[in-house]
Amino acid sequence: MTERELRKLKRHDVLQLLLVQVQEAEQLRQQLEHTGEQLKAERELTERLKTKLNSKDAQIHKLKGRLDKKDLQIREQRATLEKLRQDRRIRMERSGSIAEAALQLSGIFEAAQSAADLYLENIRQRSEEMEARLRKRKTVEEPSIEEPKKVAVMSPEALEDISKEEIAEKVPEKAPQEIAEEVPERVPKEGEP
Repeated sequence: MTERELRKLKRHDVLQLLLVQVQEAEQLRQQLEHTGEQLKAERELTERLKTKLNSKDAQIHKLKGRLDKKDLQIREQRATLEKLRQDRRIRMERSGSIAEAALQLSGIFEAAQSAADLYLENIRQRSEEMEARLRKRKTVEEPSIEEPKKVAVMSPEALEDISKEEIAEKVPEKAPQEIAEEVPERVPKEGEP
């Protein structure tokens, strides 16, 4: 409304206009207070949310650090696992070659064992031969005076009938039993092999 229109109005109309204006102002003031209260409540809510959000951010940061540590541990464990797998593969590959080597070595050991057995058998035989020669030399070097005479007096036919046991009885006590075993069962006659 213009100023001219306002002057044309009656007093009553102007008061009514003022009353309407006051009521509108009151309504606006109440809306403003209500909006102010809502704003205050929204600010409080925003502050609470900010606080919660900050605490959540701190938790997320903490969890992220733990997650990073776990990721590092997982990588280390995977590396260890891969190393163990490779070691096992190597052991499995070697086990085949070790088994083959063991089979080859067992052949070598068998050959070495048989060579050692043969060597020991030869040494035993040579030792027995040497002992027999020594015994013969002793009996030849130290004959009993009575026994050779008895044997010399016997005829070859009589010697044929004498057994090993009888000869062993007539041989001096110093001679071992092996000498008696070396004497043949029968003495061959002249011309017999």
